[in-house]
Amino acid sequence: MSEPVLLPPVPNPGSPDHAGPGAKGADGTNGMSVTSSKQSNGTVMTYVDPAADFSLVSVEGRVFKVDSYILKAHSTFFHDLLNDGSHSGEPIHIPASSRIFKAWLDLAHLRDRPPSMVCGMREPLLKLCDDLGSRGVSERALFHMHSKIEKDPWAIFALASQKNNAITPALAGTVTLPYLLGLYVAALKAKDKAHATEHGPGASRVGSIESEQGDGLDETCWKAIAEHFVPVVG
Repeated sequence: MSEPVLLPPVPNPGSPDHAGPGAKGADGTNGMSVTSSKQSNGTVMTYVDPAADFSLVSVEGRVFKVDSYILKAHSTFFHDLLNDGSHSGEPIHIPASSRIFKAWLDLAHLRDRPPSMVCGMREPLLKLCDDLGSRGVSERALFHMHSKIEKDPWAIFALASQKNNAITPALAGTVTLPYLLGLYVAALKAKDKAHATEHGPGASRVGSIESEQGDGLDETCWKAIAEHFVPVVG
């Protein structure tokens, strides 16, 4: 997992810790920062309030001002960073564009985002969640994408599988034959590749399904399957 680039972190983490995503913030709300700038109707958060105690910089150089307790609540990276006493107060550089990082912040603040927008940025957004250790934010992103599953069912299924997410039997039943055949072929290719990597060029074509350490079938990584997946048509 790639680490965010550090310019040493913020002077006064001072706000209460959170046990995890969705816990109550220092203001008593569900993770809603009171230091984020809003329009009068409360629908836009621009993250520029100078009263916020933490500065973060996107790859374009845009500065975001956010309360540290929000970051600690929704990111194991920030939680560890702010608790170990090593942060000197300089901004943190985030390995993401302003658009992606703002979406991450909006989801961390429990703001609803258009499903089409979240779906369109799913790969960089979920990668940022992985980089920052933000399981709760990634689950929220997947929840937003559920309504768009018919647009690209395999992509959503693969992403959900990587996150140990679940889909309902009704949704699973909408997967068509080309996708099921593609899944089967991709699983074979992923097993072959894993077997060749483990046993070298002389390995047999079909990887063994016997688990070396237990009682079940050898598990294949969903991410590896996704890399090989193409719907089988015609």
